[in-house]
Amino acid sequence: MLKLLTLVVLVVLTLTNTSVAQDSAATQTTPPVRNSLKLEINYSPVMPSAFIDVRGVDQKPTWIWVTRFVRIPSWRLPVGELPIRAVRLEPLFNGETTEVRITVMRGVNSVAEQEQLVTKVHLEPGERRSIAQLSEFGIEPFYISVNNTPTALPPEPVFDLRVNAIEVAGVERQSFPLPSYKLKFRNLTDKPINALRVQVVNGPSVFYQGDDGKPLIEAGGTHEEILLVGRPVERDGKTVVGSANVNTIVISSAVFADGTHDGADGPACAFESMSIGRKLWLKTAIPLLDELLQASADAPTGAALLKAKLLALKFETIGVEQGRFSTNDPECARHAAIVEITEQSQRQTLVRELDQMIATRPAPPINFNVWVQTLRTRYAEWLGRLEQQGY
Repeated sequence: MLKLLTLVVLVVLTLTNTSVAQDSAATQTTPPVRNSLKLEINYSPVMPSAFIDVRGVDQKPTWIWVTRFVRIPSWRLPVGELPIRAVRLEPLFNGETTEVRITVMRGVNSVAEQEQLVTKVHLEPGERRSIAQLSEFGIEPFYISVNNTPTALPPEPVFDLRVNAIEVAGVERQSFPLPSYKLKFRNLTDKPINALRVQVVNGPSVFYQGDDGKPLIEAGGTHEEILLVGRPVERDGKTVVGSANVNTIVISSAVFADGTHDGADGPACAFESMSIGRKLWLKTAIPLLDELLQASADAPTGAALLKAKLLALKFETIGVEQGRFSTNDPECARHAAIVEITEQSQRQTLVRELDQMIATRPAPPINFNVWVQTLRTRYAEWLGRLEQQGY
């Protein structure tokens, strides 16, 4: 299941010789070390801390979930509740403090079936806090803290290209906000690329994808991404953010807009499954949005109504075909499971947005009908792209 979830949500083969093309203007070897806010999560006494950068309100927030936390031995799951699979943390700097939203992720077959709020805490730089509320969910409280200590540059990366469709056209090492590489990819083909699988050996794995069914890299075009490679290291008896001595970056699969792919079959299967899950989600969500447009409710009322309808959904993947890649890779046998996880993840994303709408009273107030109509238009255009691509 962990391998399956890695395919779906983004985080966590042998070396071959390759050449790396770089634009000199895009390569920077000695950028200045700058301070930035980072959230440190100490979730187990036998595991190293986890780190995530803290973004501002003008950016899409980052998030992380941990699964290897310590459970309270005497605690028993109440009858009728789904088991807890992960603790999710989402930090956001509001201009004065860092607000950290902490939830538990529940599910039988996946992490994303249900999300439940534990608490929200506000931290000053340098402040460390115990999340005592986790004990109510059978989890030993762990500590979180925010700091702005500088991080060092990662080493020059080594590349292992396993596709012919892509070249690395630029590399920039960065220490802000965490050790990372700014990578510039160039599409060497005459077909748009919708997804690209990039892995760091013994490190993170990322599945870059275009937004809302759009291409990630147009035919002959370029695209930039930030690949975080920070990891806990021991320095002067303390655990701090650092990087491995060697980071080998593997580009293992490119998926084209027409459904064909270059490289490994597994990521292509996963992308097909996710696209089918998104298509089924959109076909489910659009009628609900149409109902709300007829209701003409205000923001808190309409958001609560839509949230209730979303939480009542039962996703059904019986009858979903195994897909065109199902005979090529063992990962493709999990086709239906990835479809369902994708639907659940899309629902949770929308529910989080609705929770913000229900809990806050922004000025000026949200015109709920306009918000619903905008979302419906976006969903309809997204669905049209997926259907045009044959999913």
